[in-house]
Amino acid sequence: MRGLRVVALLMSGGLALSACGTQSPAQALKNWMTQSNVVANLGTLVNDTHKVDTQLVNPRATAGNLHLVCAVLYLDANAAGAALPTPDTQTSTLLSSAYEKLLSAVNDCYAATTSAPRRHRAESELSASRALISEALARMATAS
Repeated sequence: MRGLRVVALLMSGGLALSACGTQSPAQALKNWMTQSNVVANLGTLVNDTHKVDTQLVNPRATAGNLHLVCAVLYLDANAAGAALPTPDTQTSTLLSSAYEKLLSAVNDCYAATTSAPRRHRAESELSASRALISEALARMATAS
């Protein structure tokens, strides 16, 4: 009798597990989006990039101002990256690339206080990261 209960439990557990696997890829991505708060986090990152851009184009920006806005971007990009991977490989790739660009921009931003080429490179990396974020958001919007 006890053996039948074990078999019944195993079978019901298998059914429950197989029910979990029936979630569509779009639904899995949608659930991940809700749990990770990714849309709000990406909005914060885009706002951060605009603040960094404002300091990079300002020839009077102090090293302290640049370091502050870049540090905020660094922290927010690392926090957003902690939610990876997504259930969708392409979205994961887009977001990972965006976060890498942001972190590269942060490095250039820190060194940009006396270097116009580093400022331009940081601006370019910020722009590229925003494009990748936009593409990821568009992909996620199809799941919603």
